[in-house]
Amino acid sequence: MPKPHVGEKKSDYIKRCIPYVVSEKRQSGKIKPNEKVNTKQIYAICLGLWAKYKGAKGLDLFAQELLKKIKLMEENKKEFDKVDKEKFNKFGTN
Repeated sequence: MPKPHVGEKKSDYIKRCIPYVVSEKRQSGKIKPNEKVNTKQIYAICLGLWAKYKGAKGLDLFAQELLKKIKLMEENKKEFDKVDKEKFNKFGTN
């Protein structure tokens, strides 16, 4: 993930970060080739990275809420995947 350059403005960093994150997610298969990009999620990721490197002062309340929701969604997906895998293992491929 990109790090902010020394003296880089938050808005310039976000403009540079968003295409990078989208590209990384497409390459990793987390976003399918024709899938619509969740711009709020990508924006929140970039704001989170900015806050990580520059301090949480730059992170507004909207982004904080988005990050919380994204983390919750990821936790729920892991739990869902775990349950699906358990069902598959229990009943097999028949």
